[in-house]
Amino acid sequence: MNLPIYFRERGNIIEKVIVNYNKDELEKIKYEIFDNCTIIMHKELDGTKKDKPDILLCERFIQKEIGKRDNEIIYHYSYDEKVLSTLLKLIIRLESGDLKVVEEIFNLEPEKDPLRVYDKMINELSKSIDCIPNSDYELKKEKLGELKNLISEKDYNINVKSDILYLEKVKSLIRVSVIRTITKEELMVYQNFFDDDYPLTEELNYKKLGIIKEKKK
Repeated sequence: MNLPIYFRERGNIIEKVIVNYNKDELEKIKYEIFDNCTIIMHKELDGTKKDKPDILLCERFIQKEIGKRDNEIIYHYSYDEKVLSTLLKLIIRLESGDLKVVEEIFNLEPEKDPLRVYDKMINELSKSIDCIPNSDYELKKEKLGELKNLISEKDYNINVKSDILYLEKVKSLIRVSVIRTITKEELMVYQNFFDDDYPLTEELNYKKLGIIKEKKK
């Protein structure tokens, strides 16, 4: 039986970690986060079929052929995208078998105000409008229309909550247990024993060994 394990660095120690989580409860909270923490953001995009967005995350999707480039058909995509919260994306990765994502979950610092992204875009667009001379009436009118749409979009998402409300609950559903440890020095001995490279390396090959390096604080 294959255990759900990964390896991580803790100081001078490499830990072999096993992960367990309540699948049913995590599935429930995943949909709750989706319902309460998902922003609906309008997007306009020109591109080929490979640039086509994920239809499952789109509302009011419109695709229109607008020309060709290098023998490829170019489309204009207009859609409202469901922008998933960071915590929800991490849960999806965990459920797909990416166990190392638990480190990201436990170190996550969620955005307290999910609509702050709109404040930034509105502020930047307002500044750019101020720089447009009144004589360039058509451009100013176009940008003012974009600003109006941004403000309306923010108002539409006004009830979206921060996923910080669910973080501790998600953490409580995940159990991480250290089942074995080894020092870096001991691991380097084994690494060098099986490594074809010569001379002996002085550092661990984290990527090759699949170890999550400890972040420096």
